[in-house]
Amino acid sequence: MRPPGGRVLTVNPTNIVWNTNTWVEVGVNGIEAGAAVRLGLYIDVDRDAALGTNDRMVALFNLVDGQTNSLAAETIVDDEDGAADGAIASRVSYFGIDGVHHVAGSYLWAASTNGLRP
Repeated sequence: MRPPGGRVLTVNPTNIVWNTNTWVEVGVNGIEAGAAVRLGLYIDVDRDAALGTNDRMVALFNLVDGQTNSLAAETIVDDEDGAADGAIASRVSYFGIDGVHHVAGSYLWAASTNGLRP
C-alpha cells in the first residue's frame, strides 16, 4: 500500500550485522521528476520502528532526482541512473567498521521532499 502522496522509500538489505562491509541500496519512488530529497538515517532510540522525537539523526544526504555526483565517485550518495524520472536509486557505503553506521543498534531511514526533517 502506498502512503499519502504516493512516495515509497525502499532499503535493501533491511538488516545487517554491525561488522558487515556492504552497500545499502536506497530508493525513493513516486516523487516529482527532478525533485530534491533529503534522506536521513536515524538511531531508533526507543526501538519502536517508528521515527519519533527521541530518535537522533546520524547521517543526512541531500539528493536530486537525475543528478549524479560530478566526481563519478561511487562512495558519494547520488541518483545513480542520472535520469530525472520521478525515482531516485542510490546506495550508501557501509564499508569501514569504525564508522558511525556500524554502532550496534536499531536504525531508521526517512525521506522528505519538503525540506523538513526527513
